[in-house]
Amino acid sequence: MRGADNIYKGILDDIGNGIVIIDTDCNIQYINKSLELEFGVHDGKKCYDYFNDRTTPCPFCNNAEISKGRVFEWEWSCQKNNKVYKLVDKPIVFNGNIAKLEVFHDITKQRKFEDELKLEKQFVESIISTAQAIILVLDREGKIVTFNPYMEETSGYLSEEVIGEDWFDNFIPERDREKIRKVFRSAINDIQTRGNINPIVCKDGKEIIIEWYDKTLRNIDDEVIGLIAIGQDITARKEYETKLISSFREKDILMQEIHHRVKNNLQVVSGLIGLQLSYVKDETYRAMFVESQNRIKSISLVHDKLYRSKGLAEIDLKEYILSLSNDLLSSLGIDKSSLMLTLDVGTVLIGMDKAISCGLIINELFTNILKHAFPDKIIGEINISVCSKNNDDIELTISDNGIGFPEDVDFRNSKSLGLHIVNILVKQLGGTIELDRTPGSKFRVVFNNGHK
Repeated sequence: MRGADNIYKGILDDIGNGIVIIDTDCNIQYINKSLELEFGVHDGKKCYDYFNDRTTPCPFCNNAEISKGRVFEWEWSCQKNNKVYKLVDKPIVFNGNIAKLEVFHDITKQRKFEDELKLEKQFVESIISTAQAIILVLDREGKIVTFNPYMEETSGYLSEEVIGEDWFDNFIPERDREKIRKVFRSAINDIQTRGNINPIVCKDGKEIIIEWYDKTLRNIDDEVIGLIAIGQDITARKEYETKLISSFREKDILMQEIHHRVKNNLQVVSGLIGLQLSYVKDETYRAMFVESQNRIKSISLVHDKLYRSKGLAEIDLKEYILSLSNDLLSSLGIDKSSLMLTLDVGTVLIGMDKAISCGLIINELFTNILKHAFPDKIIGEINISVCSKNNDDIELTISDNGIGFPEDVDFRNSKSLGLHIVNILVKQLGGTIELDRTPGSKFRVVFNNGHK
């Protein structure tokens, strides 16, 4: 290049892309600075030697075709620098002869990105195709875009049968169609939905129940373009739950019937004792019969509360103690105006076995107070409190302001049948019992309510 050609040479040297001019004999006539920085000074080398370290022309050499006026655009992976170039080859007249102008565009980063994107796509497609879950992709209109093999197996449809079809018209039962469309519109409006459950219709007309987890899909401009839904067939689980609920209902009915019958049988026993009382004249024996009758009633009351409770396995101790104390006052003929009864019982749930023991303990201590604490028939006070502790312990306290428990009587070794029963029951509960003698008397029973 001479004269004005030097101006063009300067312009070509400043261009970021590599430029080379090669004659028909593969001689490099010109190479710009950008290309020299990549491959070095050519020093009169042939193009195949300079670019490919070959001693003979490249098998893909197109110089002959270029000389006929053809233009080529192709990609070349260079072994010398591990780069990928997009090459544009076209004929030019150089120094009066036909030559090839070759422009190098470095597309290595672009190809690397495309390869990574391709690998990522293959990875996602492999997950979709092998996942043991339904994977469904819908566009904004609700048309099917992706329908994975697991969904094919589940529904009986092949993907080519349903791609592009409306999901709701083809798979959702008519009765649920509008409702499920609303859920879809909510998800498309970027309201993520989790745990939606709805039936779908398979190819054979059978309905199955699917639990869905949805997420919107967005393009590079952050616009919502569709929705991906991951689903699991929970038909078998739902059928099992239905059977289980039915079984629980049958069990509840059975348990109610058992508690009802036990209560009725205990009431019959109590009634028989009541009949027998009419023939007992001795007050000592009458008192013994009444006490036995009250013990039976306290047990019967537990079954009555269980029969009426929702859980059938636990009762509310507060409600039980209130009913029990009223029954005891009535059966012993105590005038309620002569007694101030205070109940401080929180919401404490207790199982049947412990409720019976607890009820009998209250029955015996309450009866003992009524019989011995107020000999002069003065107005007395009885306090019953129950509270739960942090470690599942229950504290039951029964106190009065009467004459107090005799100092010379050991309640743990008393000849009284009632106190003997109390100690046995406390031991069965795995609890402890203490007596505070001043003022009046206060019995404190503590037992664990674990494993109700």
